[in-house]
Amino acid sequence: GTAAQGASPSGAGATAATPSFRNLDANNDGEVSLSEAAADTRVSSNFERADQDRNGRLSQQEFERALEMGNTAGQGGRGNQ
Repeated sequence: GTAAQGASPSGAGATAATPSFRNLDANNDGEVSLSEAAADTRVSSNFERADQDRNGRLSQQEFERALEMGNTAGQGGRGNQ
């Protein structure tokens, strides 16, 4: 009974799963565009603030920043620092 462990074919909770940079980078150019970011609301809602160099694309570092912003937004924005 260990084969099903960790696999959820129902897709339940898929919206809460953290997307990987490579998953959102649909064209594999090493950056996530705004249209690619639309696949995850945490990334797209924080896209402009995370895009530090204002080039309209998120590097992996900027992508991780957008995710962090999205994760702390639901906690009053205070974080654990």
